[in-house]
Amino acid sequence: GKNFGEEFIVRDLLTGASFVWREESNYIALDPNVLPMHLFRVEDLYR
Repeated sequence: GKNFGEEFIVRDLLTGASFVWREESNYIALDPNVLPMHLFRVEDLYR
């Protein structure tokens, strides 16, 4: 698990894009005509 406020990386395994997320509210966009899904892997920020 992650502690509240701890940053972590979310990597999209379909596109290769990665994002730094923190806390409980993070945004993703789904467009059925462009990218209808994401497949994320959660990684530690500092490994």
